[in-house]
Amino acid sequence: MTEIPEDKPSKSQLKRDADKLQALGSALVKLPLSLLNNFPLPDALFDAIKTAQSLKQNRALKRQLQFIGKLMRQHDTDKIQAMYDNYHLEHNRKKEQFHCYEQWRDRFLNNDNSAFSEFISQYPHTDRQRLHQLQRQAISEKKQQKPPKYARLLFSFLKENMDKKIENQPD
Repeated sequence: MTEIPEDKPSKSQLKRDADKLQALGSALVKLPLSLLNNFPLPDALFDAIKTAQSLKQNRALKRQLQFIGKLMRQHDTDKIQAMYDNYHLEHNRKKEQFHCYEQWRDRFLNNDNSAFSEFISQYPHTDRQRLHQLQRQAISEKKQQKPPKYARLLFSFLKENMDKKIENQPD
């Protein structure tokens, strides 16, 4: 039997690495150009991504993604991968934060008795009177099946107060 030298990656490993770079390229194609301008992309790679974003046919897009993967194998992609990961983490953090705002709003709209006291204990700088007023108005409009004007105002008020606490926290 012939032995494979340990310093040279196997053919399977090379294929996995190539697939990983192609997947990163595919993820980059889905990002807006305004965001991609901040990435350390070589000109040829940036142009290939722009071209891929303009393609509509699946076959042409698939070929372009393979070409992007080939270009990525020719460059050091560690910085690109790190920037994409940071963007992805930040995006997920914002999404999670938005869901938290929505959960508080829903608790207030469902007239959860403990919501008011819990929110005030977590965010003591909150204007209690304004919060209570918005809650009453939002519940009233929900019962009357009116457009959610006060529910939106309640959401904005909660978001503003929750963001104040985040800004005031020391790092």
